[in-house]
Amino acid sequence: MNANYTSYTNEQFNNLITSINQDKNILLQQIQTNAANGDIKKIRFLANQVERVEDFLKRIKELEYDWNVIMRDTTDKEMVIETQVNQVGKQSDQTPGEENMKLSIMGDILKVETVSSDGRMLSNRIPIPLFRQIISTAVQYIDKQGYVKVSEVLGDLKEDIIEQSNYKKSPRIPIYVIFKLATNKNIFKVSEKNSHHYELDSGLFASDIPGIIDNLLIEAKMQTD
Repeated sequence: MNANYTSYTNEQFNNLITSINQDKNILLQQIQTNAANGDIKKIRFLANQVERVEDFLKRIKELEYDWNVIMRDTTDKEMVIETQVNQVGKQSDQTPGEENMKLSIMGDILKVETVSSDGRMLSNRIPIPLFRQIISTAVQYIDKQGYVKVSEVLGDLKEDIIEQSNYKKSPRIPIYVIFKLATNKNIFKVSEKNSHHYELDSGLFASDIPGIIDNLLIEAKMQTD
């Protein structure tokens, strides 16, 4: 990884975001001016522009995050990947259940968005068949030994992840995102003995998980529609 090049690119992202925010402020000022003049038609037009600009900013931040993941993918250490994937939330002293995670479905893709208290968002897109495969493999490990590690699922599914998703250089990330989601939804829990071990949440059995995942995807689909 070329650290200087990564730094330069991040600086360009920041400059772009700053520039767009300045343009958004101009639009907001124009809304105030037209509000004083009572021009409702112009206000609605400008408000629509502001909404589209904010959506554009959100997409740019997602691209910046994806860039950083690509450029930092030079290690196989779980804690480094965890910091990348969970840069919003864990560092703000939130527990998994307190993070705001939103699911939506686009065709055969599950989109997982994690939003921090300051509004920053990271987004991951995982094919639904791969999502089910990762969950199923994890549950098999839990059923066998009482817990599962990200590295164990990675060892079994690395080639599948590379083949089925866009995480060619970072196949660990979708596993961690799914484990994080399962913890957030009270399906998994982090072991009290080892923070790298995931267990089924209290009162759940391996046989319960397929139905729970089906309901989770149905809810995500309903929210999307």
